[in-house]
Amino acid sequence: MVGYDFYSYQEIFQSTSALFEYKREDPSIELGFELIVSTIKLFSNNYHLFLFIFATITYITAGILFYKYSPYPIISFGMFICYAFCQQTMGQMRQPFAVLLAYLLLIPLYLKRKYIWTSIVILLSTILLHKSLLFCFFFFIFNDRILKPNHILFYFSVAITCFFLSSHIFNIILSLVPSGFYLYNALNDYMTSKLIQFTFSFGMLERLFLFSIIYYIAYKYKFYHNNNVLRLMINLYFMGICIYFAFIKIAAEFATRGTFFYLYSIFIIIPILIKEAPIKIKYFLLTIALLWSAYVSTSVIRDGKDDYIPYNSILF
Repeated sequence: MVGYDFYSYQEIFQSTSALFEYKREDPSIELGFELIVSTIKLFSNNYHLFLFIFATITYITAGILFYKYSPYPIISFGMFICYAFCQQTMGQMRQPFAVLLAYLLLIPLYLKRKYIWTSIVILLSTILLHKSLLFCFFFFIFNDRILKPNHILFYFSVAITCFFLSSHIFNIILSLVPSGFYLYNALNDYMTSKLIQFTFSFGMLERLFLFSIIYYIAYKYKFYHNNNVLRLMINLYFMGICIYFAFIKIAAEFATRGTFFYLYSIFIIIPILIKEAPIKIKYFLLTIALLWSAYVSTSVIRDGKDDYIPYNSILF
């Protein structure tokens, strides 16, 4: 676990008491994360050991998810490492684990359309694991429905409309959220004090390009119609694109972090398509997976964040 916030998390670790003496220390940190820290501190006060254990738990969770839903878990795991380990900062160290666990819990519920149980799991995950999981509620719009090309065009047009009307939507969103709601401050923070000036990026094209490829192949060869898990994952990825474009001009960090949950679906989509597609398409998809992994894993270097390297970790 690496990145800018090494010392910030060290302070959180040191200030959190062991489980039997536990008391809430920082309301901005999710309860589940503090409880994990408290449990580990029953056995050791070593911060590096905590990072190792937390990383191991995250990787085990990833392995279980990919073994269960991906025909090629190695490809899924490799893409996950390139995205979650090489690109993200320590500031999101909680999020990969939260998203992976949410996938394990929510995929069966989404497929069975257990909306009440799904809502309960989303709320608990948001409170205990990571605030960004609240965005999972948006997916009730799509779930595992078959989205035809005209549906895709319509929903993306709505997202683009939000993109151009972002300043008005900003005020509407904040006015709709009660000031007493426990996530209000976090929402206001992401959309104001953490506001990042919008600039065009290749990341926007990357998401559209990747979705166009996977949707076209899956739809053309009827994989999208016949494979429920694949359809669910593609719909998840598309919902992430819609949310991303709808909010990116309001607050880039808000849009990016809020769609991490949806982006993780690509780790399952690509391997399923590689298994089902004709031989020429298999090699094409494998090439796309390799190029995408190289692109996201080197973003820190391409963005010129020299202070990110060398990593502040137990390995270097």
